[in-house]
Amino acid sequence: MKSVVTPYLSLKSSWSNTPTTFEVQWNFQTLATQVPAKAIGDYLKSVKDVSDNIDWTYDFTYQDAAADPPAATPGNPVRQLLTTVVLLSLFIVLPLFMAYGRSR
Repeated sequence: MKSVVTPYLSLKSSWSNTPTTFEVQWNFQTLATQVPAKAIGDYLKSVKDVSDNIDWTYDFTYQDAAADPPAATPGNPVRQLLTTVVLLSLFIVLPLFMAYGRSR
């Protein structure tokens, strides 16, 4: 937000917030009853700046805070047993079976 101050108008703006509130404050004043023709370009630019400053869009959509990620849970005991059996088969039983087959 920026303040717009010319010899013809003044807009001072501010905002503040807390976790549960949001406040915007605009203070607009006209400072002259007429604008000379030679200053009309600057005046129209300041009017656009005022317009840009007060044209806001708000999205107050409420979203729950992200939940803590679930703690690591111990693995399924059946799965652990099957994994152990498969590994034992690959590294112990299979080589023994192959060695037994060669000796015959």
